Parts: sequence; structure tokens; C-alpha cells
Amino acid sequence: MRERDSDVNAAEKYPYPTVVDAAARFGHRGQDDEQPPAVPTFPTQGGPAPELEEDQDQPVRTRMVQACTDLAQNAGARLRRRPVAELTIAEQRRRQQRRANRARQARNVGRRSVTYSGWTLRGLPVVADGLYRVVWQPERAARLRKSHAAAEVQAIGDEKAEKRAADKAMEDMATLNKDRWFRGGAILVIGGTVYFGWPHIIDSTPWWGLGLIGGGILFALARLGRPQDAALELEEAAEEEPLALLPAGLDLTASDRGTAVTLAEGLEQIKVKGQVTFVKRSPAGWGWTSGLSLLDEITEAKLNQLERYLDCIPGGLILAASEGTARSRTMRIIMEDLLATSVTSAPRQVGVLTLRQPAEVGTRFDGGRLALVLAGIHIQLIGRTGSGKSSILLILFDVLTAAVGSVVVGIDLTAGPDMRAWEPAMSRPLATDVLAAERLLTAVEAIMEDRTARLGMREWTAEDGPQITVVIDEYARLAEVARLRARVDSLITRGKKVRVVVVLANQREVLEWMGSRTASTNVDVKIYAAMEAGDAAQLPKDLRDQGVRPAMFVPAQDDQPNDAGKAYVVGLGAPILSRFDHLTREESHGRALQRSGAVETWTEADEAAAVRTARGNVPNLLADLRDAVLAIGGQRTPPRASGAEVEAWMEQQGRPVEGGLTRSLKREYGQLAPPSRDTNLNRGENPKGYHLADVETAITAWQQANGQVPTGQTTD
Repeated sequence: MRERDSDVNAAEKYPYPTVVDAAARFGHRGQDDEQPPAVPTFPTQGGPAPELEEDQDQPVRTRMVQACTDLAQNAGARLRRRPVAELTIAEQRRRQQRRANRARQARNVGRRSVTYSGWTLRGLPVVADGLYRVVWQPERAARLRKSHAAAEVQAIGDEKAEKRAADKAMEDMATLNKDRWFRGGAILVIGGTVYFGWPHIIDSTPWWGLGLIGGGILFALARLGRPQDAALELEEAAEEEPLALLPAGLDLTASDRGTAVTLAEGLEQIKVKGQVTFVKRSPAGWGWTSGLSLLDEITEAKLNQLERYLDCIPGGLILAASEGTARSRTMRIIMEDLLATSVTSAPRQVGVLTLRQPAEVGTRFDGGRLALVLAGIHIQLIGRTGSGKSSILLILFDVLTAAVGSVVVGIDLTAGPDMRAWEPAMSRPLATDVLAAERLLTAVEAIMEDRTARLGMREWTAEDGPQITVVIDEYARLAEVARLRARVDSLITRGKKVRVVVVLANQREVLEWMGSRTASTNVDVKIYAAMEAGDAAQLPKDLRDQGVRPAMFVPAQDDQPNDAGKAYVVGLGAPILSRFDHLTREESHGRALQRSGAVETWTEADEAAAVRTARGNVPNLLADLRDAVLAIGGQRTPPRASGAEVEAWMEQQGRPVEGGLTRSLKREYGQLAPPSRDTNLNRGENPKGYHLADVETAITAWQQANGQVPTGQTTD
């Protein structure tokens, strides 16, 4: 026996035991060899292997089998099936898909086998019927009987012909019977030969030949038993292949690591370069907070794609910038809607909290309470019909009227019932027409200017007076009057410093409903409830890219609240998905009546500024004329009213004009009197009247002529 020269080389190439190593280790010898082979040594991964102590009495074959068994165990250990806990979400999903495909294929094979077996069984009677027809030949017998009957009919009246027909019939039947016996005997001989010679046939035929014969017989039987609608039967038997499986997405049972892997796959799916830096599960159970490092921006469209890939709740992805590098982002993945039901607003203690202290007004997406500090902030509330906008406004009224150091006034040119519910807790009557709104805004603007003059360079304190909050519902109606909109813009741009703030509620934020961009761009906090898709698409891009998608909220319908009260609160850092507490109109009115006896009013200085500006140094007749034009035609463009309308309004107010309005103005103010000119109020009607711009010009001219400071009325 000789040793191979390649033993060591083979061992170096294959550090783990292989079949080649086993053969080299134990060598090879014939049955006549007496001496065992020499055992070579070869290095392993950890260094040279120790020499093996061979059992000289152990057969070489046994030791080779043992070596191969060890090899198989090593290979199995390397290829063992990893437990589910070690798999990522994607690997688990692929494993489930493979299992589902294998199970479906196995079911299809089983169903096809049952179908083919039925065909084979149906083929047996077909074969029997074929043998019967081959041996007995019923069709031939029927043809003979038919031809004999026809010959007998033709031979009637001719004895010779009748005799020939009878002989012919007997001869044909004898031939048929002889053929039947011959065929039957041949089949019996063939069957007997096969039956008695079957063992010899099996022994003399190779196994593959028997398989071909059996398969041919089964195939022939199946073909014979196959129905005409075989394709339809196979189609019905086969299980339909399911549609392409969608990504599994996330669920709350996923681990943080699995969530990170799935989120990374989602970023790859939407073609965003980035990586997941951390994933942290929320203790409240709503989902995860994840950190991202992004090279590409995640736009609104990509955020929608990622939301569908992760399969979270609609609007459940909120993206915000985080402290750190320019790549850092924080994403909230909301899987469970903790805002499915609204919370009824609890009674609020009056005179305990100030506006500088947080007031709970709703529930956050994470189950915590939404608390707002309403001191010195302008608020804009946007929501379509059924969005819960009115309920949110009632909650804000509840906080403002219960706080210490807060004066609330309201304007609603639609005279809606929601604002009227809180009127008992307001420091001034609710303004429901243009004239009342003009007087209220003029007074508040005068207070703002007076406070600004008294404040100087120092900061505002609670000792300087209460915060005045002007709440305006259905702002679009007010924005139609340019002079009123200009006063609101003035309060928004200059009032916050002296604690004069505005709360605007509107159904849309588009320019034609807001009148100008001043209100939208200068408010501090925006609350977006349910909106139309077209209006939501006009929100600022940076908000939409952060996940602010109020069009996904379903407004209330009939008795179903749906998502009424849900809103994104913007301006307090990252957008906050919340649901405001529910407060009915009846409950609001009850609370307003309870607080009506403790309503805070303006300070003496504020009251003096408001009174001084209300009519101030404006002559009575000109002031009455201005009020009349505002009350009658304030919403006309331009604001105007006919002389007859003005005289009728003054008479209703108990201030009738004797001798005619035009003559009275000429008598009182001479050339400074506002002119009476065409109004073009309706098609075909052009009565004489007064334009508000002319009245304002006359007031300013009279003040200047009498050495007085103009009141600063704003003209269109």
C-alpha cells in the first residue's frame, strides 16, 4: 500500500472533514490487505491536528462510514434552519410566502391526482364496453337484421325470393356467431396467457419496462375515461394562484429591530437614500418613534407611499426635523388610533388658572393630553362642514372665559348659534352685523394703540390689564368688508405685544376666503381639522411633507361623528395629531350662564380709550351717517347706501333727520359735507346716496378744519 502525495494538499484545501479527507485518512486496500493504512496528519484551522489513535481491529469500511456521518452532521449544522427570532421581517415574510406556495402546489397536485384517478376508473367500463363491442359486435347484428327485414319485404309474393332471403339471413347469422366465438376465444387465450405467464413476464421485463407498461395502461384508461369538458374540470380542480402578495407591513407585535428593518425596506421602496438610526416603541402602545438620517427629502407623495408600505393608520406618519445634523429627522409611526373616540370636556374651574398656564383641551396621538398656553398667541382654526370646528371653538371659549385675566369678545356675521351660546360670558355683546363689528374692532384697535403708547419699551405684565381675545367665526364673511379685514390685520400684526390677540375660524384657508395673506402668515398656532382635498393640497409644502394631511379626516355624517374633532396642531414644534374634547352647545351655554356674573371687563384706561374713539371728536350727524352706511351697505363693494335707506335707518334708531338728510348736512358742514352721488345699487336703479369713503373724507376734513386730530379711520 502506498500513500498519496496529495494528502497534505487536500487537507490544506479542505480544513473541514470531507469525503476526500476521509478516503485519504483511511486509505484504500483490498480485501486481501492485512496491514491497516498509514494515517496521515494534516493541519486544521486552529493548527496541525493531533495524530489519531486508530483502532487496528476496527474495519476500514466502518471508520469511513463514521467519517461520512460526521461530515453530514457538520454540513447540517452549517445549513440548519434558523429560528424565527433570528429572522428579519422581510425574511419571515419570504418564508411564509414560500410555505404558502408549497402548500398550494401540494394541494393542486393532490386535486389533479384525484381527478386523473377518477378518469382512470371511468376508463374501466369504457374498456369493458369496447371488449363487448369487439366480441359481440352489436352494431353488425343490428345492420344484418335491418337488411334481412328489407329483403323479406321485397320478396313478398315470390316464393323463391323469400327462400333466398331466409337462406341469406341464416347464413349471415351463422357467420356472425362464428366470428363472435373466434374473437371471444382469442381474447380468452390472450387473457389466459397473460394471467398464467405474469410471473415470467415480470421477471423477464426490466423495471423501467414495467413502469412504461403500467403507465401506458393508466394513461390509456385515463384517456378513455376523459370527459369532453376535461379542461374545465381541471380548471375547477386547481386552486387559483393568489395575487401577488403585498408587503406585510408593520403591526404592533413587531420588534424594534424588525420595525427598523421594515422601515429601511420602505425607504428603499420609495427611493429615498437614508438609514434608520434608532427605533423606540411607545410605552402607550400607539407605535414607534424612529430616527432617520436622510440624504434625500421625503416629499408628501413619498410619505403617502411609505405610509401604504408600512400599512399604518391614515395620516399615521409624522416627520419632523430633529436636533443634530442636517440629515437628522424624527418620524412617528402611528399604528393604533388612540383618537378613535372623543373625550367629553370635563367641567373647568373658573378663576384658578391664568392663560400663561397650560390648559388641557384634547388628547394627543400618543394618548397624552393636549395642553395649550393661550397667552399672547393668535390662533387660526380651519375646518370644513362636519369637521368639528365649532366644537373646537367652544373648547377654546371654555378656556378663555374660565381663565384669570382674560376678556373675550366675539364677532359672527352669520349670527350662528355656537357663538351665541357663549355670549353671556363675553364682556361685550356678540357682533352680528357690519356696524357692530366695526365698532367693536375700532374699540379694540384703540385699546391696542393706547396700550402700546403706555407700554413704551418694557414688556407687558398682568398688572397692565387683561388679555383681550377677539374670536371671529366664519371669518370669510368679515373678510369681504375691506375696512374690517384691515382692522383685523392690524390687530394680528401689532396686538400680540400688548396682549390683544385674535382667534379666527374659517372653513377654508385659500386667499379668496381669507381676504389677504396677513392673517395666515402672522398667526402663531394653526389648527387644521378635516379639509377638502383641494384645499389641503394648497397647504404649505413643508407642512405636507411633515405629514399634515387633514384631507384624510372623515367629517361627521348624520349621527356618526367619524373624525370630527381630529386636527393637526401646527406651531408648537412638530405637528401634533390630536382630537379635541367634545363640548355641546347646550353645555357651553350652561357654563356661560354660570360665569356671566364673574365676567372680566376692560380696565378704566381701556374703557376710556374705547369710548374716546367710538365717536370721539366726530360730529354727531357725520358719525350717524357713517354708522348708517356701515350698517346698511358695509358688505357692498364699495360700501354705500342710498339716501332713503340712510334716513329710514336713522329713524329706526330714534335719530330722525328733520328737513332732509342732504339739506341738514349742507347746513351743518357747508362745503365739507359729503356729496350725494349715484350708487348704482341695482340694475336699472341709480338712486342718490352716500359712499363710505366720501363720509370718511368729510370727517377727516372737518377735524382738520377745526384743529383736531383725525381719528385715523381707514378708508377703502
